[in-house]
Amino acid sequence: MKIVLLRDVPNLGEAGKIIEVKDGYARNFLIPQGIAVLQSDPKAQELLVSIAQKKRDQNLKDEETAKLITNLEEKEIVFKVKINKKGKPYFSIKPSDIAKKLKIDQSFIIAEPLKEIGEHQVILKAGDQQSKLKVKIEPEK
Repeated sequence: MKIVLLRDVPNLGEAGKIIEVKDGYARNFLIPQGIAVLQSDPKAQELLVSIAQKKRDQNLKDEETAKLITNLEEKEIVFKVKINKKGKPYFSIKPSDIAKKLKIDQSFIIAEPLKEIGEHQVILKAGDQQSKLKVKIEPEK
């Protein structure tokens, strides 16, 4: 029986793929669970079109982010933080703070929270694109 997968399934395939499975597996598990629909179902064509559109949109978004990451190569961003009497910051700079300042998704930033005053290297990665960003933490005056 030919079916269209509605979502990614390990060992079967990814969403939008048309695959052949045994009749019982399709009728008793995949279709009732909402994992797949019959290829002959009129909804299947609509689903294939919407899944393809989502993949295209995601690819465009990833390409834009990759271009942005390439443009940020060797750039520097500065954070001003309050420090205590010993010269240590009261709080750390997290990847989410960096992402907010750069206006990108946090998942593209590979770094631990930065807890010291000074310059730090942060890796930005989108797909195969990777670049380094300098993050400078300075005391607030």
